[in-house]
Amino acid sequence: TGYSKTSHPVKEYKSLADFRKAGNEICGKCHTSELRKYHKSIHYAKRVSGDSSAPDCLSCQGYHNVEKVLADKKLSKAICTRCHKEEGEAFKDSIHAKSLACASCHDAHEVKAVRIADLDKSCVKCHQ
Repeated sequence: TGYSKTSHPVKEYKSLADFRKAGNEICGKCHTSELRKYHKSIHYAKRVSGDSSAPDCLSCQGYHNVEKVLADKKLSKAICTRCHKEEGEAFKDSIHAKSLACASCHDAHEVKAVRIADLDKSCVKCHQ
């Protein structure tokens, strides 16, 4: 809201943390379900516990170049492996890397900890 092709309002924030929080709130105006899921994620838990490096909407989706991550498995892997390099290296050599993205098992918004996959929602899809 408040943006157009000819006008870009100037918004001021006291800190980068305030700006990032506002970003989540702005995304959540349209993406309510995704924001609710994010609030249940390990990333959000880390952020509210004071870890300012924990991902939020803007750090994963970008600012102006927002892309639908799940539609592109390579993009999804690239985003996650920015922080999870060691896990990305292990994953790229696995049988699952050919057909799955990180979010296939750990979710895109309600992100589970790296060591946790939701077996009922992910593994059972293929491994009945």
